[in-house]
Amino acid sequence: MLDRLLLEQKIAKVFQTEKTWVQDTFDQMLTAWYSIQSACYEDFRDSQHPIAQWIGSLNNFTQCTDTNPPYTIYGIDGSQIYPDRHFGLNIALINIGYAGFVYGNTKSTADLGSVPTLYARQDLPTPLQAELLSEGTTDALRTMHEFAYALAIAERNPDLIIFDGSLIFWHLGTPDHPAPHADYFLKAYLSTLSQLAEHNTPFASYISSPKSRDLTGLIAVKHPQLASICYGYTDADILQHILPKNNSTPVFRSTAPITAQYPEQLRPHFLYLNIEGEIGRLEFPAFVAQNDKTLQKLVTYITNQITKGKGYPIALAESHEQAVIREHDRQFVLQRLAKQSTQFQYSKKQLHKQHPII
Repeated sequence: MLDRLLLEQKIAKVFQTEKTWVQDTFDQMLTAWYSIQSACYEDFRDSQHPIAQWIGSLNNFTQCTDTNPPYTIYGIDGSQIYPDRHFGLNIALINIGYAGFVYGNTKSTADLGSVPTLYARQDLPTPLQAELLSEGTTDALRTMHEFAYALAIAERNPDLIIFDGSLIFWHLGTPDHPAPHADYFLKAYLSTLSQLAEHNTPFASYISSPKSRDLTGLIAVKHPQLASICYGYTDADILQHILPKNNSTPVFRSTAPITAQYPEQLRPHFLYLNIEGEIGRLEFPAFVAQNDKTLQKLVTYITNQITKGKGYPIALAESHEQAVIREHDRQFVLQRLAKQSTQFQYSKKQLHKQHPII
């Protein structure tokens, strides 16, 4: 049981401390930003730390236009039920949701649905069968299914496919500290995305309220005395004050270590947008970034999607609704597993959670 009075006191103390810290440090961050905002990438070439690359000056902002053109877009998202030792089965469920919208001059249509996949260990790809299913493996499989479904959607020739999350596969670790089976999943991801590129299907990912620190990292490079402060802020914190409404930043090319393993056409690029009062991060592959016409369409479509979704791309919002596994869905899955498998059995701990004695 939660001690609400004690928690309320602690929340007040935490937020007062945070407020004081922000008051003491944020002006320093903005001043430091203004000192580098006209800088170009060549001014940072001597940096000992990996930094994103860009062309022109950092404050070369571009207005985003919402022209509501005719186009077709698919949002793809995934959800899951993780393996749980308290049920006696090493099984995971992955549910891929999709939301397609065809916007015409006089008529628009929608295509909504989801595709569930159940995994037991024997259903895993051969390289993964030596270990029990874990949450990390389930997450990696979900991403693999999202990309695979996008490839199937590509046959319908949409103007854009959009994912939730990053195209920089941080969850696979670094080359020095890879996650389990990182090589297998990285090859699978890049193989599928390469086929999307060969099909000439533009794709991108959108991150709401991003926590990236590419720009604050640039401040730390030029003002090392502020390094400890810089990493207490995100790019979005800075951009909320300097990026005008309905504008985007320059395009950046990621130099995250894992991206060195990507084929050139898939090397991740990104920009930030300020649409509907929120800073969002849009990531896309090199073959999109290097085609001015395709890139312009991408930003136009995403601006339109964010406007339609009142702050978040409507295709992603609806694909999430299709993918999400709610509690009644979860109970349905557990009931069916219990009916089909003699191994299904609630642990004593789980039974106590469901039926506490006191």
